[in-house]
Amino acid sequence: MAKSNDSLFIEVTGADDLAAIFKTLGRTKDLRAAYKTVSKVAETHLRAGASGGTPMQSRSAKAIKAGATDKSSYIRIAPGFRFPGAKVAGGAIGAFYGAKQFKQFPEWVGSSWVLPESGPHTFGPSMRSAADPIGEAFVDGVLRLAAERGLKVTK
Repeated sequence: MAKSNDSLFIEVTGADDLAAIFKTLGRTKDLRAAYKTVSKVAETHLRAGASGGTPMQSRSAKAIKAGATDKSSYIRIAPGFRFPGAKVAGGAIGAFYGAKQFKQFPEWVGSSWVLPESGPHTFGPSMRSAADPIGEAFVDGVLRLAAERGLKVTK
């Protein structure tokens, strides 16, 4: 069973067993689907957090996109996102990462940060609240795949 602590790291009891499951599963589109489920959980929490931010962050919530490969899950800010009625794209990146030069955006957060202590505006608090659901989605996805491959799994 995965358990999260306040710093967003996931603690896994039986990591050797988990490593064996991954080795047996290999890199497959099914594993990518499990990672996509994890990133969708994060996307939901991040969008909810953005909706409670500044008006610009709230309007930019739809620019938060979930993605996955067969090795990991990720979240990105869609660079081509355009506010309704805007003539140019790119406002969502400024809404979450801030800017040094443009006053309409919050303060720039930099490029070297660690969630949840720092990072894109609204992301830290959202990821703190999402740590347990993300861990559970990951464990559930891997255990489901292991069971489908005939491995004995218990939670």
